[in-house]
Amino acid sequence: ITTAMDEKEFFSLVTLLHSKIGDGHTMILPGEVTIEYNNSKGKFLPFTLAYIKDRLYIVENNSSDTSIERGEEIVSINGESSSAVISQLMKRFIRDGYNQTYPVWILNHYFAAYYSYACGQPSQFVLELQNNVKKNISALTKDSIKFFRQMRYPVAANPGIHLEIDKNETGILTIKSFDADLLPDYKK
Repeated sequence: ITTAMDEKEFFSLVTLLHSKIGDGHTMILPGEVTIEYNNSKGKFLPFTLAYIKDRLYIVENNSSDTSIERGEEIVSINGESSSAVISQLMKRFIRDGYNQTYPVWILNHYFAAYYSYACGQPSQFVLELQNNVKKNISALTKDSIKFFRQMRYPVAANPGIHLEIDKNETGILTIKSFDADLLPDYKK
């Protein structure tokens, strides 16, 4: 380090150590103030994405634009190819040794957050989808993303946890996800 850096620049630099350390229990996160700001006022890319065979696909559209369908490929974000964005992020994720499974899992579950750490929080995202389709998407707060997600993908359709009592009065608890949005409040 030869010059002063802001938190984003320092975080971007120091997270490159994850791939060198290779220990899945070593986690470098932004400071508390940044995390609190992001949780309450930060604005993010409003999609759940999946990285499959070197391509980035939309799994859930949590934006106000209803014309974007599940399964559409994102070719570029704000003029930068998806492969370049993914390469930049993957270098910074926690991992166990040289295994790429955990970094891909992080990418698929926390893309919007890590994108914001590495690339900032623009108010608009210019997405190029397959077939040269361009979309301008407004960045949204976590609360707005959650609103659209619950509206379009209700928990009842895919609960993360389900309790069933069979005819012998045996309880079968199935837990598909620990995602807080998919877990109803059980008070029984």
